[in-house]
Amino acid sequence: MKLAQVVESGQEARVFRIVGAQRMVVELDAHRLRVLVQYRIKRGWMLADHGNGGVRYLNGVLRDVDGSWIVAGQNLAALERLVNCLPTIYQHLLTPESDDWQILEKQPAG
Repeated sequence: MKLAQVVESGQEARVFRIVGAQRMVVELDAHRLRVLVQYRIKRGWMLADHGNGGVRYLNGVLRDVDGSWIVAGQNLAALERLVNCLPTIYQHLLTPESDDWQILEKQPAG
């Protein structure tokens, strides 16, 4: 599926796209988009970095202490703002028109 279709649907969702050893996770809820960049490790995924321990705000995009990027809104304009604030090494991962986005299933509690 395309990320643009998921965003335009206005529904809550968690989707991901894998490129090599990197995974881009996009979480959408009623009020925001949240993006995580992860790297493959032996049995799972870890965050690319943790934002150097601080919270930053730039052009309407929040860089949280957990390393995620958060933007208010759930539309293509919000997604475009978010893409423009990502480091250039990650921008190619967040391509709304790519058709290889998949639903991320919730992990069982355990």
